[in-house]
Amino acid sequence: MQGTLDGRGIIVTGAGGGIGRAASLIFAQAGACVVVSDVDATNGEETVHQIYAQGCTAMFVKTDITNEASVAALVKQTVSAYGKLDGAFNNAGIAPSHKPLHDIGVAEWQRVVDVDLTGAFLCMKHEIAAMLERAAVRL
Repeated sequence: MQGTLDGRGIIVTGAGGGIGRAASLIFAQAGACVVVSDVDATNGEETVHQIYAQGCTAMFVKTDITNEASVAALVKQTVSAYGKLDGAFNNAGIAPSHKPLHDIGVAEWQRVVDVDLTGAFLCMKHEIAAMLERAAVRL
């Protein structure tokens, strides 16, 4: 897999741990310039440190994917740093607490919807726009 993504700018949300961290490491090993995104700066920076330890390229951008301005800044910083955005793994997500559905409050449920659905929508909205802009320039 080494080199299959050489120089590609890739955003990974929720990259501070778990699947997001693992995906970031795999993208980096394949040659991508990875933008590690998470609301948790400590864990996000740790992912970048692990990517650097492999001799690969990455940067961290703290992002709240439920906030459109934050997502727009993530995409803008990616394009500014790497000159393009080639792909994204919109991995960030949360689950409601482990209790019966009838015990989950509306505010807790709304937070899940905001992160899991609205966050993915906002990411794709800005990522796709950046990718289409680049494609139009190449035509």
